[in-house]
Amino acid sequence: MKSLLRFIGWCIGLFGSFLLTLFLVLTIVLTALSMTLTNRNNLKMWLKSSTLYENAKSLVIESMIQIPTEGTKDSSATEESYFAAMGKRLQNSNDDFTKLINKIVTPQYLESTLNTVIDATYDWLEKKTENLDFTIKIVENKADFVEFLAITFREKAKQLPACPKNFKVTAKFEPLGTSCWPRGMSYNEINKFIDKNSNRPEFQELFNKTGFSSEAFKIPLETSQQVQRIYVLVRFLPLLVIVVVLVLSGLCILFIPSKRGAFVIVGLALLFPGILWLVGALSGVMSTKYIFSNIPDTVQSAQFVLLSPYLKLLVEAVLSSFKSRLFLCIGTAIAMGALLIVVGTISFRKPKAVTKTG
Repeated sequence: MKSLLRFIGWCIGLFGSFLLTLFLVLTIVLTALSMTLTNRNNLKMWLKSSTLYENAKSLVIESMIQIPTEGTKDSSATEESYFAAMGKRLQNSNDDFTKLINKIVTPQYLESTLNTVIDATYDWLEKKTENLDFTIKIVENKADFVEFLAITFREKAKQLPACPKNFKVTAKFEPLGTSCWPRGMSYNEINKFIDKNSNRPEFQELFNKTGFSSEAFKIPLETSQQVQRIYVLVRFLPLLVIVVVLVLSGLCILFIPSKRGAFVIVGLALLFPGILWLVGALSGVMSTKYIFSNIPDTVQSAQFVLLSPYLKLLVEAVLSSFKSRLFLCIGTAIAMGALLIVVGTISFRKPKAVTKTG
């Protein structure tokens, strides 16, 4: 009976060790991913490391210029011609519109805007808010807004036909709503009109609307709660893995009759997944060069080639953060496994037989 119980204990212990090994093979990388992705500061650091903030405007301009301008004379071709022309215009540093864009859309503005969205997203995922909650102002101060309006309406006025020769400009003339432009009148009259009337309620209301908010991205309450529950599970995955590993290890040691064998077997069960992932991490598969060399040619469009230097920096930053967490998880598994093997080998060593003399 005792031999049968020992046999059953060995079977349960060995099966538990197998489950422990399989569990760690599957969860070591998932734990590293959880530790990496649930930290909002990582995402902010990745975007900053990619230098996209400093080069965003030039990338957008180059992309707009690369949009084809030739083709059939339909609406899509007209839109493409417009974007290409706008891109070329933004390359002119003396253009008023370009000067305003350069003044408003700075690297600091882009970083602050994206950080606001990132913080709002993580606050929602962490249940600090019921839904996404953020507001982004495109134009931060009223002076820039007035300048933006003046440039916009000047462009519109230049497209208007000239007024008849007998057209008289009265005191009630509004340059923003006219259907023709008086002969000899400077387009700078638009600037004067906007400056004079910038405190009117309709201008203030328009200024308050120069932006966008999370209202456009409202998620149904039920869906929001489901996403939050999934995120909580992902966030606490490392703690869950630790608990499962401790429970399985304890059960294996408890059921295996030989304590020396139990510690060694559980140690090997921890050691094997760690070594397996260590070999994988050092093999070069987790490298920017390997990833980009395996991207299909069909994906590598002109826009992709334009973005690739910054995407490489982004991927390098992501891999750096991920691999540091992965090596932490691997090191923990290997250290725990080695410790158990050493403890089992030393602490439960069979005493040497004492031979009596005389």
